[in-house]
Amino acid sequence: MTEQQMKNRKMLQDGAALTALECLDESGGDMDYAWESIQGYCLTSAENTHIIHEAKRAYKQVLRMREEEERLRREAEAASWGGLIGELITLGSVILFFSWVWRACTSF
Repeated sequence: MTEQQMKNRKMLQDGAALTALECLDESGGDMDYAWESIQGYCLTSAENTHIIHEAKRAYKQVLRMREEEERLRREAEAASWGGLIGELITLGSVILFFSWVWRACTSF
């Protein structure tokens, strides 16, 4: 195989891998759908199998990253609510303190 043919083959494999990953993401992990989607790249069965397994591994990594992003977003949201609640409690305490001072000063 010439160098150009090897480059072309690699481009086909990369295209098939991207297609397989997109199809896995689109279908929620349906391997059959991903397998069918890369048949048009005219690769060997062994190449397709390798591509599908790599795409499945990459898809699992994508899912883990999404779960991590979602967890971080929820934690940040909870922290912001906690901060807001803390500020409201502080404001209420300050208002209560000054109302006691006001009552103490006006009760004479």
